[in-house]
Amino acid sequence: METNPRQAADLLEQIEQASRMATRYSLDNGLVLLVWGMTFLLDMVGFDVSRVLGSVLPGLVFMCVLNVAMITWRVWYSRRLPIQLRRVLTNKIIYLWSFYYVTLIGLGVGAWIFLSGSFPPFWFTLLGILGALPLLVSGWRMRRRAYTTKALKDGSIAA
Repeated sequence: METNPRQAADLLEQIEQASRMATRYSLDNGLVLLVWGMTFLLDMVGFDVSRVLGSVLPGLVFMCVLNVAMITWRVWYSRRLPIQLRRVLTNKIIYLWSFYYVTLIGLGVGAWIFLSGSFPPFWFTLLGILGALPLLVSGWRMRRRAYTTKALKDGSIAA
């Protein structure tokens, strides 16, 4: 079966649009990474605020409740999506980020205690920003890629 260049271009555009739709309605749409990053940031801010105000116990309770809520939401959200991919890029990013997280917190807390002994105000908030930044940037880029619209040659817009 012969196809001319115009038909081939149309078929390629349909494949790209199907790929965008699969990304948009799967776990790789960036939303999970954005929520995960904000949860980590709120964990660190909550812990820091409770530490500055006195006891760290309210901060730890806040972190536990927030993380359980986020994991419950993630399970619910992934099950309600119409497209279930076999390989999910989001899971790989979170897996790799966990090594960064352990290193950041280990060095940020351990090295600071070893060198100084006490934490400056909002030290954990700074660690939260540094820890959440890779997740937020990755999630934003994945979200932008999933929801990018492309102008076609005939002037119409492909969603």
